[in-house]
Amino acid sequence: MQEIAEIKTKTKGEKMTLKIKNRDIVVPGELLGTGDLLLGEGTYKRGKNVHSNILGLVDSKENFIKVIALNGRYIPKPKDVVIGVVKDISFSHWSLDLNSAYGGVLTVANGTDYFVNLDDEDISKIYGIGDAIVAKILNVSKAMNAGLTMKDRGLYKLSGGRIITITSTKVPRVIGRKGTMVQMIKDMTGCKITVGQNGRVWISGDNEELAVEAIKLIESKAHTPGLTENIRKFLEKSTGNKSSLKPKPVGSKEPEAESVESKEPEAEESKEAEE
Repeated sequence: MQEIAEIKTKTKGEKMTLKIKNRDIVVPGELLGTGDLLLGEGTYKRGKNVHSNILGLVDSKENFIKVIALNGRYIPKPKDVVIGVVKDISFSHWSLDLNSAYGGVLTVANGTDYFVNLDDEDISKIYGIGDAIVAKILNVSKAMNAGLTMKDRGLYKLSGGRIITITSTKVPRVIGRKGTMVQMIKDMTGCKITVGQNGRVWISGDNEELAVEAIKLIESKAHTPGLTENIRKFLEKSTGNKSSLKPKPVGSKEPEAESVESKEPEAEESKEAEE
């Protein structure tokens, strides 16, 4: 592949050379660059050469490089906000499915603000089998199991609506820089949307089908340039309404998506009373 960039590091002053462009799709074993590069996920070094060890999207900034997987299951990380589904209940905690090879545990102490007498109370009345909740990961054990909490702003039990699953590595694109992409979908569809870092997305509203279609479109086109503008046009055509998001100037660069937690300002109102 033709050499396209040559940059000096700020730390040691050693020359490094990138062999690819930012946001290129690379395959396992492909040469990314040489020299004093700082390595992130999805990369490895052999001698002075840096290679990709996965199929993914290059993310490079100055002398740092990583490869974001285009597929694969979610790996729990502390501080991630996730959507979990209760799959088992024990004496003092709930076990949750996190759309991952690894599970999550929510203790009574971290699951509710009020005192629970474990000798007398049935905790399945708080969260039952099949209930979906928005929770935050407090810690991850050596076995990669996640300790969860509900004691933070924007964490709550979900009610009504629907949950869809996308590839977790596409979550930053669904959220967008500073939440702009998901906010545009909310505004254009009138739906309430919560995006979990584990690839689960909760949607509730009168136009759920359109919101689902937009999110699935983002997932399938996450690696393409001009994504925000294309989704804006899709939503405007589907709804007949104009988006408040200003169109980008022709030829402007698509901003890189940030891995931002999707936070709801308040617990969503239960739909059970409405139904």
